[in-house]
Amino acid sequence: MNKPDVITLSETWLDSSISNEEIAIDNFRLERRDRFRNGSRTAIYLHERLPYERLSPETDYNNLELVLCSINFPRSRPLLIGSVYRPPDDNNFVPFL
Repeated sequence: MNKPDVITLSETWLDSSISNEEIAIDNFRLERRDRFRNGSRTAIYLHERLPYERLSPETDYNNLELVLCSINFPRSRPLLIGSVYRPPDDNNFVPFL
C-alpha cells in the first residue's frame, strides 16, 4: 500500500476555534489558511521528513484561499506544492501566474 507524503485539502471550514492538535495526523506537519469570514479554507499536510518552507504570495487576493509550500530536496530544484480554493463567484482565478 502506498502512503502519501503530501495531502491537500480544500473547503476545510477550519477557523481559529479548531487547533492544529485537534486535526493532527501522526508524522505530518500542517500548513493551513483560515478565512476570517464565512466560507471555505484550505490546508496542506506534509510528511515530517520533507524539508519545506511555506511561501507567501506577494499579493493577498481577497477571494483566493491559498497555501503554497516549497519542498527543498537535496541536489534538486524545489518542488512547489499548493492547495487552492476559488469561490464560485470569483472571475480572477490565478491572476498572479
